[in-house]
Amino acid sequence: ETKTAIRKLNDALEQVDEKPESCLQRLLERENELAEFRAELEGLSAQEGHARLPTRKEIETRIAELTTVLDKADRSVRDDLHALIGTIHAVPHMQFGSNKVVLRARVELHLAALLPARTRAALAGAYGKSEAWGFERIEMSVDLFEPSTGPKYGLAALSLTDQGLGLTAVGKQLGITKRRANIAVQYGRQMRAAGVTDPFHELTSCPDNASRWIRRKHQAGDGQAA
Repeated sequence: ETKTAIRKLNDALEQVDEKPESCLQRLLERENELAEFRAELEGLSAQEGHARLPTRKEIETRIAELTTVLDKADRSVRDDLHALIGTIHAVPHMQFGSNKVVLRARVELHLAALLPARTRAALAGAYGKSEAWGFERIEMSVDLFEPSTGPKYGLAALSLTDQGLGLTAVGKQLGITKRRANIAVQYGRQMRAAGVTDPFHELTSCPDNASRWIRRKHQAGDGQAA
């Protein structure tokens, strides 16, 4: 529209119906307006290039950098860790066939955190909070303990015996001794008989008889735990 107005004003300068000074002033205003539009378009084009989709190589580089940072496991990784998994919830679980209580961490893996900083900055500027970006979040559970032989190898050991392997061969396949292979197979059989596929089930309340479950009470007035 501005270009059309400029063309009409140039045509008007050739006519005698309007004073040239008036046409020149209007022409100058429209040309300034056109220059502003062009500058704005150039700025938008630059932003579009800034917010372009990252390449596979850029994402792989970001993942490698993030892995290196998180390996430090100190206070300096707090921001990167929070961007990747958000809040960590410690959830108590009880081990199948015993009264042993262990903790699992429940987290959500934010795939947006795997994008290069340039892309994340552009998305934040365009959409605000990361929830609006539309990237998937994957719920994950991470053991905060080292499982014993039965829970760790039970189903795998049982599967190997189903294939006809003896205890020695099972132990060799799993990298454990024959004795531990036997413990694992027996545990796996108990799980199968009970229809259990996960040796740990989540607790929503304190069980009647639980190992490693400490009740804490606060004394009135001083707030100290007992």
